[in-house]
Amino acid sequence: MNTHPQQNTSNIRSSIASSTDEVRSSSRGVVVVIINRTKDILLRTDFGLGLGRWKRFPEDEFLYPNQFAVITAESNGVVSGVEGFLEYTKSSNLCENEFIQPLTFQWKVPYVGRNTFDCGEDALRRDAYTIHRAVMLEQNPPQLIFTIYNDTQRATPFTSVITTPSSLTPSSPTSQTHHSTGPVMRESWRNEMQKGGKGVELYIVNHTYKLMERLEYSVNSSGGWRKEPPRFIEPGKVAHFGCDSSTLSILTGHVTYRLLPEDNFVRLMWSVPLVGQRTQSEALRDGLNGVTIDIEHNCSGNLMSWKICTNETEEDPAVLTSQASAIYAERIQSLVLPKMLPQETYIEQKASMNQHSTKSPEPTPHTVTAPNGSHYNVNIVKPSAPASRGPGKLEKLNARGSEGLPNVENSIGLNNYYHLGNQLWDAALSAKRGGDKEGQYVNLMKYTTLVLHKIPRHISYQLGRFDDDRVASRQKCMKALQEMETLQEAFSKEDDAVNMPSFPSVSHIKSNVSRSKDSKGTEGLSAQGVNVL
Repeated sequence: MNTHPQQNTSNIRSSIASSTDEVRSSSRGVVVVIINRTKDILLRTDFGLGLGRWKRFPEDEFLYPNQFAVITAESNGVVSGVEGFLEYTKSSNLCENEFIQPLTFQWKVPYVGRNTFDCGEDALRRDAYTIHRAVMLEQNPPQLIFTIYNDTQRATPFTSVITTPSSLTPSSPTSQTHHSTGPVMRESWRNEMQKGGKGVELYIVNHTYKLMERLEYSVNSSGGWRKEPPRFIEPGKVAHFGCDSSTLSILTGHVTYRLLPEDNFVRLMWSVPLVGQRTQSEALRDGLNGVTIDIEHNCSGNLMSWKICTNETEEDPAVLTSQASAIYAERIQSLVLPKMLPQETYIEQKASMNQHSTKSPEPTPHTVTAPNGSHYNVNIVKPSAPASRGPGKLEKLNARGSEGLPNVENSIGLNNYYHLGNQLWDAALSAKRGGDKEGQYVNLMKYTTLVLHKIPRHISYQLGRFDDDRVASRQKCMKALQEMETLQEAFSKEDDAVNMPSFPSVSHIKSNVSRSKDSKGTEGLSAQGVNVL
């Protein structure tokens, strides 16, 4: 992914040239370029290969306005070609909780025969998109270029051509447009995997009203993904993916999903030996917040399926469905908004937690305009002005507790910040054993500040990594807030009534944490706009 804010034709040509050299030596390869000329951030939501292997693939899931992504793939078999697809979704629609048809780009470059591609013209038009031109340059390797515009940007109709000129925007096609049938190309990985006989197709049926979010997934060293498990499985939907082995050895793998808003999770595992019976199993954690999980599994040939069920029949389906949709929008917001909004705007409410006020401020609606021109409604807490008074002991301790913590940098691993939190927690326990209430309070405040306000800014946290550390830190944070509330009462009695400090209400913070945990999940913007735990 190129990260410069503006790109021109020479930048794209230069990137294509370097990518072409990577796959030119293979029997068949392809260079795919996707250019985002819209005002929206595009989020990559799915991808897969039916034939071949990825050679260059951008780690960044986001395609920003006026930027481009270059992907290369090559054949990895004898007398075979390359075919695959990429899927992007407009992030502003996801933030607004609008479930739309994604943009799907597909290609097929056979070893012998005509190159074909497809980009779902009709679906894109329904979602206010126009692919102004899709060009396949018949070179070695073929270069497939998709340029995406908003409907309001270009009035020209959709065009797609296969051509041989070197220009990226040829004025006249040299051959007829060739489209493949989308579903056949998109699911072609199944046919190729079935031919080899060493793979497995996996299905997960979300038969619940919970949003399922992928935490982690892997296959052993002898295996590879034909299609990776999706990041989210919405209620009532079916996830379909697969993997196979490239050697004469056993194929094993697993995928873990979390059911939101609770922290129940399921880990699904499979084993495919070269000879013998294929097996599947599961591990789960249930019972949290009264949710019990039931899993039905089935194995037939090279097909395995799991059906995930919960005990929610007594609740209103409409309410549960609405809750899942809201959580899905929040999870997307937690991924997208930090990349779209200035950091000062995103953490405005978090910063207000450190202000001194006589009571917990009420949230007020606030419209945020993102750099891409989209508008988002976020409830922001404005800090109240402090009363004119002298500082009390608690106010001084609050000031000490907010000092000395490092700023979060994505270049430093998230585990280092969790390690710092553990050190602060241990220091608070040591101070408590020694009877040092002030030291205990200061270290607890540093710990809660780190967990509530610092760690959630890290990109690895926003992508749902280090889940065990996140859960442990949240549990400690609840205990810390309870301890702080008790200490606050003790310190308040020592202060003169005139100098009574107006500090943030710990009970108000606790209610925010609990409400976010119970009704809105543990990440993303809560009901009051706070990215908590």
